[in-house]
Amino acid sequence: MTVTDHPAQPAQNEPSSRWPGDGGRYFLPESPFGPSLALQKRALPGWEKFLRSAQADQQAFEEPEAEPEIHTEEDHPLLHRMVRDIASRSEGELRSVVRERHAGRVIRVAHIQPVNGVGWSTAAENVWPA
Repeated sequence: MTVTDHPAQPAQNEPSSRWPGDGGRYFLPESPFGPSLALQKRALPGWEKFLRSAQADQQAFEEPEAEPEIHTEEDHPLLHRMVRDIASRSEGELRSVVRERHAGRVIRVAHIQPVNGVGWSTAAENVWPA
């Protein structure tokens, strides 16, 4: 028991299941194991509303971000000082704090360079004076 939006006509030996004013929707014939035609007709507006909202969600997901990427440096009171990253419990010099867009929101990323070794990045909120 499904509803189709194509204008195909039922087979010659099959009775028509169209209602006047149903917008061209074709309801498949009743089955003893499925919902009645009346139930299909009653549920159709809710189903169409669901499909429209799902289509709008899909289009919003596929559209590129309207705003350009944000990669701006900001001044931080601990800039070029020794700091501790509380997430990794490591220490190093705070080289920069950058605002970046990730998953539709702007976050602050701190870049830390240890005295010897490879630098890393962390959330700016995780940086404390050493």
